[in-house]
Amino acid sequence: GAPPLSPGVVSTSGASQVSASRRGPTSLAELDARICASLDRFFSDEVIWRRVQTEVDAGAKIRAFSERLRALGPGATSFRVVVPKPYPGVQYRRSKNLEDRHAKYAENGVTVAGQIEDGGEWLRISGSVFLPMRLGAIQILEPLPREVVGSVDAETVGK
Repeated sequence: GAPPLSPGVVSTSGASQVSASRRGPTSLAELDARICASLDRFFSDEVIWRRVQTEVDAGAKIRAFSERLRALGPGATSFRVVVPKPYPGVQYRRSKNLEDRHAKYAENGVTVAGQIEDGGEWLRISGSVFLPMRLGAIQILEPLPREVVGSVDAETVGK
């Protein structure tokens, strides 16, 4: 007998079409039905949907942060260290490599100043002392307005 028709496949003049799973879609109606089924599976999967929402939220935060950095312009800029609990702060780096950790760290809430480098990925505190601007999607250095004067922690690094 003839194979069963796939959803969306139209039989013409009484002849059945071979299942599309072996040859790909044979009509626009079948292609449309396959896309609809795929979208239904995607949107009904809560795990995937939560992951998409997380990625969209992270992307929006990164774009907003990049826009704030551009508005600050060139020159030395001050930032407040903001790390999630239970972390006490973020370690300084000896280079623009996350694995090249310095012995000291910038405590949560402290103000640091330096030059923004690599498109907003790194803050150069001094010649060979750096802080990452973010770790993954988590922004850990919050830009401060230029007129805010706080206790800048750069002098204590390397002592």
